[in-house]
Amino acid sequence: MDNKRILVVAPHPDDETLGCGATLLKYIQKGFEVHWLIVTKMTESMGFSKERIDNRLREIEKVENEFCFKKTHFLNFETTKLDTLSNGDIISAMMKVFQEVKPTIVYTPFRNDVHSDHKVTFDSVMACSKWFRCKEVKEVSSYIFKQILIIIHPFIPFFTRWSASPIPESISK
Repeated sequence: MDNKRILVVAPHPDDETLGCGATLLKYIQKGFEVHWLIVTKMTESMGFSKERIDNRLREIEKVENEFCFKKTHFLNFETTKLDTLSNGDIISAMMKVFQEVKPTIVYTPFRNDVHSDHKVTFDSVMACSKWFRCKEVKEVSSYIFKQILIIIHPFIPFFTRWSASPIPESISK
């Protein structure tokens, strides 16, 4: 694969880690360049304290450093409000990142997740991934985690070998 660039799209920071973190680490280990796109942010108008917002930014920086992401991109839309925004505005902002990164592989949340931000993010990623918008994209994969994690919580030791995201052929060799 010539272009070894991955874009993981996370509606909220932590979605990438819970959804496909192990897969991303395996790609990074194999020399892929991984970019992290965070779609939303916390705001004081949503009831988050300045202290909580600052703490979240420190958490993002720590995750970015631990994963060794090439770059973290921020769209800065208000969390839990994506479904109130124009699809065109979200797609336009996201498309700028796609054009900059030129990913071959994209990871996005599962379309049928119960969280509306995840649904809107998936739809926006699919719009940006169309062949005539981003010719470089060869694969789009969805990750799912939260509901499954809650259900299997008592069995986590048993499921440590299980991955919510299938191991792509490009890294399973």
